[in-house]
Amino acid sequence: METTEDLEVQDAQEDRIWSEEMEQHVQENANDGEPQENSLIAPSGDESDVPDAISKMMINGVKFTQSKESWKMDNENVRVRKSYSVYFTLDTQVPINKIFEALDGKGIEFEHILSVQRRLGSNTYVVSFSTAEAKSLILSSWDIEVCGYRAFVADCDHKISIVKIYNAPNEMPDSVLIGRLSVYGTVLSFRRDLVNDTVFNGIRTARMEIKHDIPSTVRIVGEFIKFWYPGQPKSCRRCGDLDHLIKDCVNIRCFNCEQSGHRVEQCPERPMCSICRSTSHPVRNCPYLLYSVNVERVSSSKNVSNSYAGAAKAPRTVAFTTTLSSASKTPENHNPKEKENRREKEVNESLRNRRHLREESSTEEEDSSSSDEEEWTTVRKKNKHRRR
Repeated sequence: METTEDLEVQDAQEDRIWSEEMEQHVQENANDGEPQENSLIAPSGDESDVPDAISKMMINGVKFTQSKESWKMDNENVRVRKSYSVYFTLDTQVPINKIFEALDGKGIEFEHILSVQRRLGSNTYVVSFSTAEAKSLILSSWDIEVCGYRAFVADCDHKISIVKIYNAPNEMPDSVLIGRLSVYGTVLSFRRDLVNDTVFNGIRTARMEIKHDIPSTVRIVGEFIKFWYPGQPKSCRRCGDLDHLIKDCVNIRCFNCEQSGHRVEQCPERPMCSICRSTSHPVRNCPYLLYSVNVERVSSSKNVSNSYAGAAKAPRTVAFTTTLSSASKTPENHNPKEKENRREKEVNESLRNRRHLREESSTEEEDSSSSDEEEWTTVRKKNKHRRR
């Protein structure tokens, strides 16, 4: 008969054996005795303790991989870094394979696509890439075409603003304006807005990541150019100050340093290029002036407005998801029988119109001939009466 002491010794031995087995199991799954640190939570060199839930998963054989630069941290906030993700929005769902085709049309390899997800409750699609080059490539284009419709692409990690440029002469190259905007941030794409398919309206649009406030009015090679974008601080168009508007302005402005209170001749700063704001060269030697180029015009689409201002007012584009091909959804491609019937109706209507016109013309001729005959009869009677 076992005594109480014997039972306590047996329990202690079982606990020791269990502890030894668990330690051996942990070591076997810890890469030959390396410390159990998960790089997802505790980066290399960090002595932070592994959370209990993660530790238990490791014991059960779950392996973790390192996630680099996943967080944006400051003194108060922590946010997920979305360094390789973009998004766009449609009105309806689209097949994922159509998104792959659209990305392929932009020159992005399938191997560089990590994920395509649709945000719950909306038709916004988030696409993540494996390289920064792929993300930059898609952002450098104005839009993406999916199922025959176009949507604008935005950066998930940085706010992209649409900047409108007014009063720029048509002869001024796009490269000069791009050079000036580059002082205030990163220009992703650029275009000239259109009145119709062939005529410009004088407004240019840039899509860029703004890092510094853009003045409402600047002078570039003697031309006064106006910039506008959503959220732009209201400033005086004459002196650039923020505490009043042009109607109350009594200041003077220096177009060298863009500060108020003095003129260019009295500016204490070194002379700056009026295009790129550099002090290393005069404006005549500015690279943006020497390399004068215009952005190639993108063919217009009936489903996309020619300007972002118009696009904001226009109805949202709709892409359909059915088993039919996208070509069959456009109004130009109907059933052949419907086309034939419609053409036949148009021909018959045209023939009826022509017949009606002929009848009207013949009636007018008969009326005119009868009136002429009556008039001639009257003249003959008058002449006969005179002879008598």
